Amino acid sequence: MPKRRVLFVSIILSAAAGFCAFAQTPSLRVPNAKHLSGLSASPIGHSVLFYSSTVKNPSDGFTRGKPALAKFGSAEPIQFVSLPSKKEGLGIIAWSHDGNTAYLQTGNDVYHLDIAANTTSLLINGETVGLALSPDGSRLALWEPTLQLPQYFSWRVNREGVLVVLDIASMQTLWTWEMSAGFGDNDLEFSSDGNSVYARTCCQSSWIMEGEGRSDLKRFDLKESSGHRIAKDCVAVTSGNGQVYFVAYEEKTSALYRIASRDAAPEKLISPFPFDGLQSSGTQRWIVAGGRGKKIAILDSKTHKLSDVDPSCENATVLPDGSVVCSRGAELFISGHLSQ
Repeated sequence: MPKRRVLFVSIILSAAAGFCAFAQTPSLRVPNAKHLSGLSASPIGHSVLFYSSTVKNPSDGFTRGKPALAKFGSAEPIQFVSLPSKKEGLGIIAWSHDGNTAYLQTGNDVYHLDIAANTTSLLINGETVGLALSPDGSRLALWEPTLQLPQYFSWRVNREGVLVVLDIASMQTLWTWEMSAGFGDNDLEFSSDGNSVYARTCCQSSWIMEGEGRSDLKRFDLKESSGHRIAKDCVAVTSGNGQVYFVAYEEKTSALYRIASRDAAPEKLISPFPFDGLQSSGTQRWIVAGGRGKKIAILDSKTHKLSDVDPSCENATVLPDGSVVCSRGAELFISGHLSQ
């Protein structure tokens, strides 16, 4: 298992000046940015975490850049998160349920962000992939790669590694599972009780070479040594409203499934499902469905209604009041409102 260095470094958030009255001007422009991605709304208020990049419309579809916090209605609406490293790696955001804390994976390092104090702490300095926060906020799940395969392999499934669950308070490892067959992309999610982790794994080398990004979805129960296969040919997994959602293929047709509880069988909700990406946010109710080069839609995890988003939106998230926040270039704007 790779050696991990645990550090705690206090860093102050830097604020970019500006003014926005939320009700009057539902639009913000991010300084020195060309593209925004990874939008993730706080579970409370009108705040959105995102990644700001100087690269216009990255072609690989990944979330990357420098993390920042947008506060609609604030006198200082854009706050850039100051990190010790200058590298702009891939990014993942995980909010605590109360909106006071978020965890950021940036450039393979993991940070704790205190929203109220405007400070960050470096938790893990080293290569990590994927990030999930347990519902009670006490545990993190992530991959620690042990083997990096050559670049010509699929960008989605390209590593062997160890799935790790950490106790945040002590930063001690609670459980590990080694995946010698490889693991799939960044997708990780805890079950609603926090006692299982859902992860995309790879078990057929042909999938890697074909570059389709499909892999088995497995459930890893804490204190058990092996995983249980839930579905094959899975391309995305996320959580919403205390349930796990995933997209998987049957032959050439994709479908959206829900796992209502740990012991429940997957329930097919929508087929065909024209999206190969799922992303939840701090609100947990609304799930953004999309994919590279495709339009965006919002899934309501309470009603399972799928709503289209403004075609000009490049990325989207939903505030707790149902306001849809979109990005277009360097701009964040309110594009509509979903009924409660």
